Amino acid sequence: MPSAWVLVVGMHRSGTSATAGVLHGLGLSLPADPMTEREDNPEHHESVSLTDVNDGILGLLGGTWDIPPALPPGWEKGTDRVAIMQLAARVAAAAFPRPEVAIWKDPRNSLLLPFWAQVLNPIVGIVLPWREPLAVARSLETRDRMPVDQGLALWHRYNEAALRNSRSYDVLGVNYDDLLRDPKSTTTRAAAWLQKVLPGYVLDAARVADAADTVSARLRHEHGDGQPVPTEYEDLMTRLTALSGRHPLVDAGAGPGQSQVL
Repeated sequence: MPSAWVLVVGMHRSGTSATAGVLHGLGLSLPADPMTEREDNPEHHESVSLTDVNDGILGLLGGTWDIPPALPPGWEKGTDRVAIMQLAARVAAAAFPRPEVAIWKDPRNSLLLPFWAQVLNPIVGIVLPWREPLAVARSLETRDRMPVDQGLALWHRYNEAALRNSRSYDVLGVNYDDLLRDPKSTTTRAAAWLQKVLPGYVLDAARVADAADTVSARLRHEHGDGQPVPTEYEDLMTRLTALSGRHPLVDAGAGPGQSQVL
């Protein structure tokens, strides 16, 4: 197993891949079985095997990444958890075979972090990239033909779950538009955060510059469209904007429409 874990969570299409690339540039280890690059995301940075495990867990719980299951308090302590934890630990060790600090990016962990907290040791911090809800919903509409209402509901479910499940960790919030507009400033802030959560980590200016350069110029046209945030999401957006370090239990309420069933 790696010596420590940093997990990148958050909603799909919110800059999780770009953020993982920056953290790798800052010295953290990516999985040995990266997901195949796709036209819509040339540097995915996800582990194929661990994504399969997460999809399997969601399936056992009666859902998928885009139709998440209901997860009542204590769900992660179900009767089959020991066997699943043993399998998950073996897969994680194979995906990250080097004894370094690992960066594991998977938006599904917004939902499943309580399970993985029992498997990965130690998780030293959580990185939560976020993006305006309408930009995410329209990106999903383009890629998956997902109705905008469903994309908005997923945005709320994932970000609310990510905040709720990460409250006992040191969290770095990353505004995707800020990362695209000014990669160096966001990367510098990420390196300073790593100094805090990883004793002995050295902030190196040349490494920061190289890591910032991993943010593809091709992505920099994908800023939010500047439209007002729907009022149903304003509270959660405020919490994400202010996110830094440890935070209290989040009760962001339900978003509109399908968020009541997602």
